Amino acid sequence: MEGVDPSYKDMVEAFFNQLMKEYPEEAIKAIGLKGTQATKARNKLRRLGKDIVSRYKDESHQYRLGRHIGPVMKRNCCFAER
Repeated sequence: MEGVDPSYKDMVEAFFNQLMKEYPEEAIKAIGLKGTQATKARNKLRRLGKDIVSRYKDESHQYRLGRHIGPVMKRNCCFAER
């Protein structure tokens, strides 16, 4: 109904979620932060990652709703303009 294979949508969301979970630790290692600085940066990056994943899910849902679900419902349902 949403115009995207549910398995594909789930795979993309799971991959993106995992990427955002792993990113903070990889970034800390790459930058070379240690101790308190590393902990503070890691916590900020984790929160940011969760926000990014949440925004992605919301925006992709709104896109599917506007581009796929809405038009189908308008054409094929009681919501069709008369």
